[in-house]
Amino acid sequence: MWGAPASGQAGVDGYRVYRDGRLLEQVKPPALAYDAVGLAAGVEYEFFVTAFSAEGESVPSNVLLVTTAGEGGASEWSSAGVSYRVGDLVTYKGARYRCVQAHVSNPGWSPEGAPTLWAPLG
Repeated sequence: MWGAPASGQAGVDGYRVYRDGRLLEQVKPPALAYDAVGLAAGVEYEFFVTAFSAEGESVPSNVLLVTTAGEGGASEWSSAGVSYRVGDLVTYKGARYRCVQAHVSNPGWSPEGAPTLWAPLG
């Protein structure tokens, strides 16, 4: 959900909803909401919205970070040159972690030892 522009919805032809920088949907007023579907479990997504009219497109809204619930298929972390993408889930020493920066693994970048690459999950 988002709020209407400060000037109201007069002159707004619609809203563009973006996920991870890609256009997902155009929503027509008076709607001020979008239901995201088809998301993977345990993955973080970035959403933002713009308003558009015949005059052009507004600046983006603030980014909303959303992490979906669920286990999401975590695999055991490997130090053997595995390419990890943002959002990938791993287990390491019995704990679960989410990749926060894409990288190729190496022995010095374990999930517990590289907080700039991995975020622990509750």
